[in-house]
Amino acid sequence: MGTLAEQLILESIELKKPVLDLGNCGLRGTEPELKLLAKCIDVRVLNFSSNWVNDVVEERFPLVFSSNTQAPNHLTQLPAYLPPCLHTLIAQGNSEAPWSIKSLQPLLPLQMLKHLDIGHNQLMSLKALENLPKLTYLLASHNQITEIEPIAALTQLEELFLDTNQIDNVEALTGLHQLKRLSLMNNRIAQVFALPKCRRLRTIWLSYNQITEVIIPKSITEQLTYLDLRFNQIEQVSLPWLEALPALETLNLGGNMLNNIPAEILKQGLEGIKNYLVSVNKKTKRRELNEAKLIFVGVGEVGKTELTEALSQPNYEFREGRKSTKGIQIKHWKLPNAKREDKAVNFVANIWDFAGQEINYGTHQFFLTKNSVYVFVWDARKDEAQSKFNYWLHIVTLLSDKAPIIVVQNKIDEYHTDINRQNWRKAFPNIIDFVKTSCKTGESIEALRQVVVNELLKLPNTHEIWNKDRFAVRETLENRPDDYMGHKDYMRVCQEQGLSREDARFLAQQLHDIGVILHFKDAPALKDTVVLKPEWATKAAYQLLDHPLILEQGKFTHEQLDEVWNEACFDDKHHFLLGIMERFELVFRLNNTDEYIVPERLPVSAPAPVARPDNTPPLSNVLRFEYHYEFMPKGIFSRFICRIHYLIKAQLFWKNGVVLKADQSQALITLNDVPAIKTIQIAIWGNQTSELLSSVRQHFDYLHRQLHLGKDLLHEKIPCPCEVCTTGKTDNFDYQHLQNCLQDGDTHIRCRNRTRMAIADLLHGITNQPASLKRLLHLIDTDQISEFFAAADQLGKQDRDLNVLRNKFMHEGMSDYQYTEQLKVWVSRAYRGTRG
Repeated sequence: MGTLAEQLILESIELKKPVLDLGNCGLRGTEPELKLLAKCIDVRVLNFSSNWVNDVVEERFPLVFSSNTQAPNHLTQLPAYLPPCLHTLIAQGNSEAPWSIKSLQPLLPLQMLKHLDIGHNQLMSLKALENLPKLTYLLASHNQITEIEPIAALTQLEELFLDTNQIDNVEALTGLHQLKRLSLMNNRIAQVFALPKCRRLRTIWLSYNQITEVIIPKSITEQLTYLDLRFNQIEQVSLPWLEALPALETLNLGGNMLNNIPAEILKQGLEGIKNYLVSVNKKTKRRELNEAKLIFVGVGEVGKTELTEALSQPNYEFREGRKSTKGIQIKHWKLPNAKREDKAVNFVANIWDFAGQEINYGTHQFFLTKNSVYVFVWDARKDEAQSKFNYWLHIVTLLSDKAPIIVVQNKIDEYHTDINRQNWRKAFPNIIDFVKTSCKTGESIEALRQVVVNELLKLPNTHEIWNKDRFAVRETLENRPDDYMGHKDYMRVCQEQGLSREDARFLAQQLHDIGVILHFKDAPALKDTVVLKPEWATKAAYQLLDHPLILEQGKFTHEQLDEVWNEACFDDKHHFLLGIMERFELVFRLNNTDEYIVPERLPVSAPAPVARPDNTPPLSNVLRFEYHYEFMPKGIFSRFICRIHYLIKAQLFWKNGVVLKADQSQALITLNDVPAIKTIQIAIWGNQTSELLSSVRQHFDYLHRQLHLGKDLLHEKIPCPCEVCTTGKTDNFDYQHLQNCLQDGDTHIRCRNRTRMAIADLLHGITNQPASLKRLLHLIDTDQISEFFAAADQLGKQDRDLNVLRNKFMHEGMSDYQYTEQLKVWVSRAYRGTRG
């Protein structure tokens, strides 16, 4: 019996199959059996890749996986002999381990070739393509291409993808009359467009280039619907430029140094950008925002609240024993004598004073925002451990996108010490200054005030230009005594100040972003209420989490909320506030009950049945996976329990662990937060372990992305299953390292105990995800869109793009004929980690 590739080729010849899948056959491209391909006269589609997005078989861009299960291919060259009547050839390497194809000469005889996918290789020239005039689809991304002149001969091209090459000139594309989709991301392009004749062009990706100005030929503007210009060197986008693109539906400009549009506005997309430019078009009706958040963090009883008073009160007097903050306190401070470029400005700092009790740390994370200045306060008397410094400086740096931090040693009238400032600055370059203060004596309070004011005035978002009508709405909202208002009432206020409905919705998002209000527009259960005083909602959150009932049991019923939220200000809003708690993943509702669980307040010890639930099999029969954290944000495991609660088995959960059940598989997931390197350990057994692990990992991946945990702080590990490791000191293999070894052709690796392990066996069940993916695609194909979003949520597959698609479905249904294609492209990105 020959190799798998030989068997498949002979079968194709005998049965006259039009599609030949040679993916995952362990091929290098030089095997003698590949000469048989010349006899495959009926083959129209030939694949060598493990997976790909096929734009030819169907117009709906289905994601396709190779049906073979042997080792992935790693072609060093295209086979010298190929099916003579080929229409489609897929020879795309792996994104993590590119292939080595350098020549396209074997393609010269293929005069009928229409679709070529040759991405992730080492091509430097496309010369051979000049002789393939029928090509309509070309993907040659992730190669080493510098010149694209040969493409000028491909006048039938409709879709062209040349991402991640070394292209700096696009003149050759001028005559591609049929081109509809063009992607040139991550090249060296400085000028566009030489495309006046590409009248059918609808979609263009140009992110990660060196473009300073975008001049789009008039012949294209009326048809263009999608334009991606992220991470270029564009400094201005004008309203007339946008108005010249009447068909444009999506515009991505993030990552540019735009001086006339704030970064937060860019996140709102095309409509937000248009709305902003229209609102500031008349100079007589606009002024700078001049406002920012000033956030005080640190452990308890170090004098944060006293320090906020000393900084912000003109006639401040020290008060001994001031009551510690509970939750978060918010106050407004008008900066004294603030100047920008020697001109006086009316600048307001919104001070957020965070409680220092460790029990609140997990909740604080939701209010740590970028475009803010942070003051980390510590007290030498408290014997601050290095871990406390590490925690606060890490969490602020991660969640604020490296916002400026001022480190303040307070209460120096009682005790003070020195720290190695150079080392801390090296670890956290966003530390702006170190200041020693005493509220009691007033020492260095003025010096701190100047540092704070200077940093606030430097924040780029404070230069945002606002229309005066929006300031009028803002002032009206702030003058209301209410803690919240209905969304309809908010819209009425905006209308009275001359704002359109579209302007009003956009303003609500802006006010939410800078912390003035809370409005969750994408949450159906919450969007009808606008919170005018965020401290009202934060007070409710901390009041719930710190209530004796919750601290004792970690759970409550809806009826018990009358006892927890017993103040008049919370009347009739229990359901809304509970929705916020669920949105922040602080609580979850037990299925089919009136009971809510607060994972962060659960008992530390596991319930009795968890010792060995359902006769857990020996470790050798368990699929295991671990996360090792150099730094672990508080509350990450509690949030995971909230996200995965629909799979919890028989209420088997506690603060540091949970038992899951899905179909015929179970999982025990535990947290060990005692050692310096904290770990989350996953053990799964049963008949569908791969699917359950995939779901668990997707939820953790989402949380890791939300918390900006990179590879420097987080490591994925696979415990060694050898007998020595399972009975003694366990060794852990780095997951990424194993994948790299396998891609490089290694088959075995030794653990610390010198046991030789097969790499494929170690990875088995961990990298397989096709069943859940097929389910998502099936739901799309059968128009079960609501079920699709529910399934994506269960798999933990959430990101900004999916939320945009969800909102579009909620408000517009499937009115866009390309909507399902957009969903499928999102699925392909979610599973491949690349743009489909």
